[in-house]
Amino acid sequence: MLDESELPFDTKCNKELVHLQQLADANEIQELYDMIEKHVSYTNSPRGQRILANWSDYVSKFVKVIPRDYLAMQERIKNLRASGLEKFDAEMTAFDERNKPVETVK
Repeated sequence: MLDESELPFDTKCNKELVHLQQLADANEIQELYDMIEKHVSYTNSPRGQRILANWSDYVSKFVKVIPRDYLAMQERIKNLRASGLEKFDAEMTAFDERNKPVETVK
């Protein structure tokens, strides 16, 4: 998310549903740059061209928005992998656990 407004982005979203963080990982930053570069090559987007031309000014304005449910699923998969499950099995187990109906107490 590119945040060019005067208000901080975290004042404009539901932080109970999403986690916000600045881009810090060099690989993520390069991946973002590459995506914008590809977008510009396909669309000739003036905004994209402006961002690329002034990358050092813009990169700090990007905010990584991650759904909290996604983070919880990733954490569960990580824990299942640590317990010895292979990647695919850990993902399927975490998915199955997430989709089980909640039992109600009567």
